[in-house]
Amino acid sequence: MLLASPADASLKKASAEACLVLDEPVDAWGYLRDLIRGEQAAEADLLHLIVLCAGSSVDLFRTISSHILSLPSRWLDQPEVVFALAESACRAGLLSEAVGGYRRAASLVPEAASICHAAIRSLGARAAEIGQVEDAATLAEALLDVGETAAATEGLHRAGVASRVGAILTVAEGKHLERKVPPGEPGAQLAAEERGVRAGDAHRAA
Repeated sequence: MLLASPADASLKKASAEACLVLDEPVDAWGYLRDLIRGEQAAEADLLHLIVLCAGSSVDLFRTISSHILSLPSRWLDQPEVVFALAESACRAGLLSEAVGGYRRAASLVPEAASICHAAIRSLGARAAEIGQVEDAATLAEALLDVGETAAATEGLHRAGVASRVGAILTVAEGKHLERKVPPGEPGAQLAAEERGVRAGDAHRAA
């Protein structure tokens, strides 16, 4: 059927779904790639399939996200697209990218921030998967931003960096403070300088 109607979007989506069922996300992406139109609004069912494909592996996430980032900004600036990329990064185990995506989605649609914050909180339960101290600090900072200090500390312990919890939290709190001080305000430069000092302390503690 697809050969007879190669431009049929519904058939391409169905083919992609079949590939995903067969655990062939690369082939699934091949069907979906041409369905993305930078000048059109993102469709929910297409984004769902993209999340499943991009979230299947780090390599495929990089491939798909690079393709999406090359599209006109109108498509990329849609909150649904930003959130879908964050979800994909989360599934692929890229926690820093996931946190960044959730934060950007929240900034684009403040009224939906609670959904993004809930997604960040859910990342705390995946702390054991964190392999890099930098990722642990990024997650801790995000958890602090949503008022989850205890979860930030617990996540660092579960990530296996218990001996460096204090230093990492110090850096995370510095970033948190810097984000809260508007650029140009009297405390902005001080926050940035303090962050640099704390980063040095954290590096030495590592």
